Amino acid sequence: MSSSPETRAVRLARAAAVFDNRDRGRRLDAVLAVFGGPGSGPKPGHKSSWYDRPSRDDGTAPEAITPDAAEAFSTRFDAAFKDSKYKGFVTHYTPDEIQGMRSMILDNDGETGALVKDHGDGRVEATALFNTSEKKGAGIDMLRRTIEEQGVNYCECYGDQLPLMYAELGFQTVEQYPFDRSMAAPDWDYEQFDSPDYHIMTIGGRPTDQLVTSRAMRYTSGMAEPTDEEIDAKLARLKAQAEAEADPAWWAKYGEANWQAALVQAGYASPS
Repeated sequence: MSSSPETRAVRLARAAAVFDNRDRGRRLDAVLAVFGGPGSGPKPGHKSSWYDRPSRDDGTAPEAITPDAAEAFSTRFDAAFKDSKYKGFVTHYTPDEIQGMRSMILDNDGETGALVKDHGDGRVEATALFNTSEKKGAGIDMLRRTIEEQGVNYCECYGDQLPLMYAELGFQTVEQYPFDRSMAAPDWDYEQFDSPDYHIMTIGGRPTDQLVTSRAMRYTSGMAEPTDEEIDAKLARLKAQAEAEADPAWWAKYGEANWQAALVQAGYASPS
């Protein structure tokens, strides 16, 4: 979840050094061990009506994302981040790039969306997450669903705040890089956001089909979806943790802006 198609390609060449042939034996094995080995994506038969590209029951290749569907997602995403001060935190894909994704998701009348990208080496990434709906937590809930139904096990993000939110879903940081100005969006706002580290995160320690989060447990057990008050209480706890772990001087100057950016990236808040 980075800045632009151009900078993302460069960033992946470096940030995904865990898969680099120069040290492939040690680092690839270490990361794929977290995934449970290559090919740990969704099992045949996973399907959902809100995916444009569901897996077929017989395990054959899914249908391609249509040009019209890709254009619809691109239009919604670009509208969500148009003139947004957070646009440098996310990847902006072209319709052609979207057609190459495993899955394209639009929900809540097109106001919540995400893409699922299969890297072909065991990494199944959730990217381009956005939420402009009035439903609090719709974005993070969509991310949870991609984990459960599409086998997502990988993501990338800026800053130390978003990893706290993603940890609630089982993600953990496996690689962390200092901010690189050459890979940042040209209009990155250093005065507001400083230079946050870049995190490579995976779901580890257990297979994705056994992943249980506190929120997922509520659904599968038939309990009610979390209320806005419960979501607010969780976010207040995570924000307090983020502030406690940050340098006080840094937090005083940059903390609130970076926290809001994390809320947008996780789909708790609108980019506008």
